[in-house]
Amino acid sequence: MWSSKVRLQILIAFALLLTPFLLYSTSAPRETYGDSLIIGDFIEPAFINPILTHSSISAALKRIVFDGLIKINDKMEPDPHLARSWENSPDGKTWVFQLKSDVKFHNGDELTAEDVKFTFDKIKDPSTNSPYFSVFENFKAVNVKNRYTVEIDLRNPLPSLPFYLDVGILPKRLLMGKDLMMADFNYHPIGTGPFKIESWSKDEIIMRAHEDHFGGRPHLNRVVVKFFDDQRVVWAELMKGTVDCVFLTYSKNYDIIERIPDLNVYSFLNPYYYMLAFNRENAIFTSRKVRQALNYAVDKETLLKKVLRGKGRLSSGTIYPQSWAYSKSIEPYPYDQKMASILLEEAGWQDTNGNHVLDKNGRELEFVLFIVDGDDVAEACALLMQQQLLDTGIKMVVKPLPFSGMYERFLSTKKFDAALLSIISDDPDKNYAWWHSSQIDHGFNVFSYKNNKIDELLDKGRTTLDKEERKKIYRQFQMEIYDDPPGVFLFWRDYLIGVHRRFKGVRISPAGILNHINEWHVPKGEQKYR
Repeated sequence: MWSSKVRLQILIAFALLLTPFLLYSTSAPRETYGDSLIIGDFIEPAFINPILTHSSISAALKRIVFDGLIKINDKMEPDPHLARSWENSPDGKTWVFQLKSDVKFHNGDELTAEDVKFTFDKIKDPSTNSPYFSVFENFKAVNVKNRYTVEIDLRNPLPSLPFYLDVGILPKRLLMGKDLMMADFNYHPIGTGPFKIESWSKDEIIMRAHEDHFGGRPHLNRVVVKFFDDQRVVWAELMKGTVDCVFLTYSKNYDIIERIPDLNVYSFLNPYYYMLAFNRENAIFTSRKVRQALNYAVDKETLLKKVLRGKGRLSSGTIYPQSWAYSKSIEPYPYDQKMASILLEEAGWQDTNGNHVLDKNGRELEFVLFIVDGDDVAEACALLMQQQLLDTGIKMVVKPLPFSGMYERFLSTKKFDAALLSIISDDPDKNYAWWHSSQIDHGFNVFSYKNNKIDELLDKGRTTLDKEERKKIYRQFQMEIYDDPPGVFLFWRDYLIGVHRRFKGVRISPAGILNHINEWHVPKGEQKYR
């Protein structure tokens, strides 16, 4: 008779032998390798660099070209990825990450702790102008302990640090001493992700499977992104069958898409809130009463019903409704033209010449709203709001601009009145980059929004270690930003993705549409492309 110790050893050995087969049986068989996924979009990325890119299709592509130390899961929580484990000191200021070994960049180089340090040092360098600077400026030092161990020393505790470390790691050897903004690397990026860039033209980006990916070879041979003039053309290409996948489908086509036999439709509440954001350097928006009045003057229920066909939920602020930090007790601003008129009159705005537009000291209550050209949702919302605001005596001129031009030429230089934007808020600490006054000069706070109480709450929220205490802090933050709004809070949108029915194993995550692209596969008999 074997002893209990021997029996345990045999069971462990058997489990270890069986594990690869169990893992293999839960994924698609090797016979499904092949085919291409054709994605249609209307916004071509300026470049793909994980520490510089933050929006549009490039945000999705950087996640399949690059890997981060962690990966945000479907519950919006951090899981190990390039890092196999981590631990932090009791005071929350020192974090140690153990990296996986034998992770290969697309050119065959091994990823090491030196690459991690190089990437993080670049982000925390103000001259890099990274959108992640607001977090990484808290890094006191990034230390390489050995080939696969990185230590991060923080100036202040940051309990949400792992959440930010999904940023892709750059290859130090290829970028050392180069200006990242000017590097050719941005158009021929090399990461460790499941797909690598094969070619890039003005019409399409072709990526092929990274055979040596540490997570296993993707089942698809290629992912191709084709660019078209606008969403309507993308829709037409989807109907013709030349496109397999569409991320942003205009709401008037929702019902049609759901009836197309060759498409499966997936959805989730997108962690981006839509808002009409104000530039506080414009004298009109310095008044809190005016900003509150604009929130009352917009009929958001109508926007949700007519533009999104009810597929979304109204916004009361900037905290994601599925976040642990969200407070249900704060209701969205109701549509109340009477209250809007009262507040505007208290702020000194009246129609003194009978032209139905309010004025003050010889200036009419008029501003220009920038929207992304080709974005049908933004266009439909803007046109509805334009009429609603005019009913209250506010004149809003709508001006479509290409996204890259709008941000680089106008928003970042603060040469704008207002902009209709969708802003990420998957973690409550993301609000720091957008609404803390320290981010006005070198962060995302292009709106010049300044509120001392907001600053204090965001500082406390990102340094307090106790989660229940952080909940209370972010509830106060929600209340304060509701009372002193930086713009008109509109809605959170249900994100609908249409994918051709031949693709199996499709999982869509609010953390990233292509987060599970490794699992997408097509049975051999249904494959369309070689």
